[in-house]
This record gives sequence, C-alpha cells and structure tokens, in this order.
Amino acid sequence: MALEPILKYKINRCAQLLAESALNGEIKQAVMENIGKAERFARELGEFEKEENEQWGRLEREQKEIAQRLADEFLAETLKGGLDGN
Repeated sequence: MALEPILKYKINRCAQLLAESALNGEIKQAVMENIGKAERFARELGEFEKEENEQWGRLEREQKEIAQRLADEFLAETLKGGLDGN
C-alpha cells in the first residue's frame, strides 16, 4: 500500500532537513532508521485500516441481510395469521 501523499512529503522533508543538519553521522543514521520504521508502521497501519473497513462492511451487509430476512419472516407470519383468522 502506498503512503498518503502528506505522510510521504513529511518523511521526505525530514530526510532532507536531516541531511542538511550538522548532526554527526551516527545520529543521522539512527534517525534515518527510525524514519524507515515509521514509514513501515504507516504502511502496516494503512493495511490494517483497509482490512478493518472491509470486515466492518461485510458485517454490516450480513446484519442487513439478517434483519431483512427476520422482517420478511415476521411479516409473512403476521399476514398468514391475519388471513387464517388467528
């Protein structure tokens, strides 16, 4: 999954500012590694969110189908009772 444009911009901007900074190489490397971890985390979080949305969508459809079936059954029983005189 691709990164959101704003997140990609922020990561690239941080990397640019870091490259231009006066920090020593070890600190820069540590920051870059953490930026990479943040980027992977953002991707994983995006994938998780997509999966969750799909699951909620399936659940919503299933619940609507069940509710419709129950309503249809109730209506059929009610009409049948009314026609039978019960």
